[in-house]
Amino acid sequence: LVNSRDMLMHPLFQDGESAPGHQILLGSWLLIEQYKGDQSAHYPYIDLLPGKGDFEAQGGPLEFWSEEELSMLECPVALELLRYRQNLLENAYLRLQQQWPKVLHGPVPSRESLTVAVAVAYSRCFRRSQRDEPLNMVFVSNQMEFIKNCAKPGAGDQETSVHVYSEPSRC
Repeated sequence: LVNSRDMLMHPLFQDGESAPGHQILLGSWLLIEQYKGDQSAHYPYIDLLPGKGDFEAQGGPLEFWSEEELSMLECPVALELLRYRQNLLENAYLRLQQQWPKVLHGPVPSRESLTVAVAVAYSRCFRRSQRDEPLNMVFVSNQMEFIKNCAKPGAGDQETSVHVYSEPSRC
């Protein structure tokens, strides 16, 4: 499990700026782990995560839609949410461009890489309990297994934990 609150302590976010959203924190964690490649302890899991092509093939998220596709969307709420998320991503990417070379000493990931990483975070983040505040989100390895094994009626107030490698199908 990766907790977005822990990412706040990462040197990448120790620049005095306000905390970005939890999906951006977890997307940034994913970029860092991808940068490590097969040296990352999470490499076997990260190697299985969806990429841009997977998201495009499934029709979402909106960040991957073309201008033509967006023009057909007749939902002002969705467009407003998209603009808000694009603004968050733009600000996060500007910050990443400034901080990455200071902290990780390697090439700065592309804006598209950040967008994909944040999309993965949106698709794989869950609160550990209903009492958790938004910054306390976690990555899970298999969304359907998590739902099947943990999202039982009445289980919302219980703390849940998913062990990514040792027992991926148990909570």
